[in-house]
Amino acid sequence: MGKGTGKEECKGKCRSTRFYLNSYDREDARKVIHMMKDKALLKRLGTPDEVANAYLFLASDEASFITGTVLSVDGGVVL
Repeated sequence: MGKGTGKEECKGKCRSTRFYLNSYDREDARKVIHMMKDKALLKRLGTPDEVANAYLFLASDEASFITGTVLSVDGGVVL
């Protein structure tokens, strides 16, 4: 695992999207969540445990040969 402060910036072609509920009012948040669910192949949002499992995998010995990739944990939103 890398040692970082979380302030590093990807210098290459890297795109990561985030959605913060507290940055929208409730009605806008509902619209965005509905759109995200509709866009996903699994038609639902992921759970914190599902996202944590991806981190656990990447931190495990089973992922020791994985380098320089983006693992999308998004239910099929990005294909």
